[in-house]
Amino acid sequence: MLISNRWFTLVELVVVTTIVAILAATGFIAYTSYLKTGNDTNRITQLTDIRWWLQLYSATNKLPLPTNRINITASWTLFAYQWNLNKEIVTNIWYQWGWQDPEYDTYPIYMLTANRKDFQLMTFLSEDPASWTEELTAFPQTYVEDPDYEFLFPKTSWQALGILLDATTLTPLQLMPELNISGSYDMTTGTWDLVAYFSDSESISTTGTGWLSIIPNHSCKRIFDMWKSKGSDTYTINPTGGEKRRVKCDMETDGWGWTRVIYINEGDTTWNAWNTDETVSNSSIDDIFGMKINQFSADINGEDLEYMFKVGGKQTWPIYTDVNYQMWDHDMGATRFDTLTQYKTVNASEYSNCTHPWLYHGSASWNWSISNSSGTSCNWYTNGWGFIILWSSNTAGTLYWLNTYSASSAWDNLEVYIR
Repeated sequence: MLISNRWFTLVELVVVTTIVAILAATGFIAYTSYLKTGNDTNRITQLTDIRWWLQLYSATNKLPLPTNRINITASWTLFAYQWNLNKEIVTNIWYQWGWQDPEYDTYPIYMLTANRKDFQLMTFLSEDPASWTEELTAFPQTYVEDPDYEFLFPKTSWQALGILLDATTLTPLQLMPELNISGSYDMTTGTWDLVAYFSDSESISTTGTGWLSIIPNHSCKRIFDMWKSKGSDTYTINPTGGEKRRVKCDMETDGWGWTRVIYINEGDTTWNAWNTDETVSNSSIDDIFGMKINQFSADINGEDLEYMFKVGGKQTWPIYTDVNYQMWDHDMGATRFDTLTQYKTVNASEYSNCTHPWLYHGSASWNWSISNSSGTSCNWYTNGWGFIILWSSNTAGTLYWLNTYSASSAWDNLEVYIR
């Protein structure tokens, strides 16, 4: 019998070793991904369960307030609290299951309003939910190192309060050492670069008074976003954090959430509507009325706002957005001030760009305007699209055009809504 003593060559050994390494790496990656997805399942289930127990508890009680917390203020007026969901809170709501993260030594974020009636929860997922393609399976909890938040995906639950994170690292506000010591943070005077998450996909990052927009009843839009709308009606809003105002809200036109900021009659005197209030009588908010428009904008140029108009109580088109704040300065005189304004016509689902490159005040008699004297599509006042109130001495004498009105048209009263 012939017995072979042939051994593997070096090349064969290298090939086999390489194949084994590739298979092992592939299996490890697949298992790691599977494990991450399973942990995310635990997180989402946990968040949903806790949300339901908090809702049940709030039906007959004020929401539990953490002993340790960050007090969140606007112009030093308290409007919310934020902290981790701890044992004290879950014990109060009779929740008896796990609330610690299945992978990290952390807990869900808990934010609630100053009146302790509304709340929002947040956890962090290991994978983007959009990448999930298989049925999810939960895994037992195994705790490891603290998370690197910037590589995780925020997952929110319940109302759109705006949980606060570091804008770069996504570290929760309450975990920042400086704030943990002070126990409070004022949004309008603070200098931290933060981001507020209203939902998984909607967030804002701004500075100074721009942060007023996250106050839960800051505007009609926030009331709608917080699921507090009772339809178009008169509501109490809090645009500055410390000053409550009665306003009319349109919760139906083009979707929802319009705040009325101007009511003016033909022949009344105009004002700088961007940064000036007009006296309002709470007994009749259909007297001449104006609220500073700048307190509703998170953008220094005001170009994040949408504008909708009603004349004689009837809505007129178009609706505008991306409009510079200078349109509301009645003392500007003749000057150009804006580019790339957008408009939406009736039944349109999206905004279109104005084709004319700029808007302007044509003369000192143009008090408020979104218009130019020659152009097309959305801002040429002589073809019925633009908006101008003009007359001498800052008087609201003539209304052009808003698709309907000309110099000879009586217009009774004008209402301006923002969103």
